[in-house]
Amino acid sequence: MRFAGEKKPERFRVDDMSEASLAAQDGTSRHYYQFKLVSLDRQNPDGSDRLFWLFDPRPVGAADPLYPLLWRPAGDDVVAGEPVASHSGNFSTRSVTGYDGSGACQIVKDDGAYRLRFDFNGKRIVCDSLPISVGKGDVISVL
Repeated sequence: MRFAGEKKPERFRVDDMSEASLAAQDGTSRHYYQFKLVSLDRQNPDGSDRLFWLFDPRPVGAADPLYPLLWRPAGDDVVAGEPVASHSGNFSTRSVTGYDGSGACQIVKDDGAYRLRFDFNGKRIVCDSLPISVGKGDVISVL
């Protein structure tokens, strides 16, 4: 993954990959993949794992008005605004590594970016979106 302003890509490992089905608030169903990515090169300032989540439509690379999106943990837990009904709702996952489960996600648009509240198996995660493009060799560029 190449971040804006960085000279070389940062390497990540896939910690978890899940196929998810979402019953969206607008009445539609969506299918996508969730990848939990952990950096091999950097840690957070507090020494914890530097991680991101990539949501990609199924099949990977399919046209979607919102995905693919890269999510990073937010510094707070505020999710305010009107939900994006086509991408918010209850979901279930089937994981390659065994983290099957269910929960709810709410995506809101705030100042041109998106914020995600992800409640999964009793745990809440709040993330901010990062715009990306996927280039040659599947290198993700964070814009």
